[in-house]
Amino acid sequence: MSVSRDDTIIAIRSAFLKKNNQQKFSLLTLIVISIIILVLNSFNFKIINYIEITAKEIIYRSSSIVSAPERYISKLFDLADEHLKIYSKEKKYENLEKRYEVEKLFNEYLVSENDRLRKIIEDENLDQSKLIGKVLLDKRSPFLNSIILNKGSRDGVKLGKAVLKDNLLIGKIIELNYSTSRAILLTDINSKIPSIIEPIGIHTIVSGNGKDLGKIEYIKDEFKIKLKEGDSIYTSGVGGIFRSGLPIGKIKIDQDTGKLFVEFFSKFSQLDYVKIVLTENNYNE
Repeated sequence: MSVSRDDTIIAIRSAFLKKNNQQKFSLLTLIVISIIILVLNSFNFKIINYIEITAKEIIYRSSSIVSAPERYISKLFDLADEHLKIYSKEKKYENLEKRYEVEKLFNEYLVSENDRLRKIIEDENLDQSKLIGKVLLDKRSPFLNSIILNKGSRDGVKLGKAVLKDNLLIGKIIELNYSTSRAILLTDINSKIPSIIEPIGIHTIVSGNGKDLGKIEYIKDEFKIKLKEGDSIYTSGVGGIFRSGLPIGKIKIDQDTGKLFVEFFSKFSQLDYVKIVLTENNYNE
């Protein structure tokens, strides 16, 4: 039995009237979509093809626009990588130049040190009674002053032996190891050197005070007034620690207080190589 168009419309209308609002909207939407599909189908999909072609064109052009920054960024990365390679090469050459400069300076230092050591050996006229030692460490504090030397018991160094600089007394060995030793300087507060003041021949003790100047100890007031600024001080040889006659310093008088001080002949701030006395005989020659 065939169904007429009027019967179809009446059926749809009846179904539409029986639904609530939400169902009516859904049914209406479905009907509209069906009509659109029928219309498009009647046009032999020309509109669909057109929409598809247009969409592809838009997508292609959009992809070109989107990929343009990507290509630009990629070129930037390539350029940055090239600059980085150039910088790395320049840095490598720069490091080589610095290394060469450091090695050159170190070689110049070695040449200077060898020349200085050669001069010391020539001036000191070394024999078996003397030994040249290099200062490894200069230990200074407000009161304690000592130096570490690169010579020890294996080299014949002994405790209590004199340490000289340019034939001037600067200290004595107080600590001994196999390959190193420690010498206390005249400026150390624990340094006590039996001395004689010339030309009047007054015996005294020269001690350190932790500073550049030393002190005169154990001297009677009646002898103090006989001393003059500039009087020379030498080792007296008393006690058998040092031989007599080693230059130590000279008298310095404080004009305000009248106190006596010792101005040492040696300069303790520039000690690099020193002479260590091994035997008591002729070590000042």
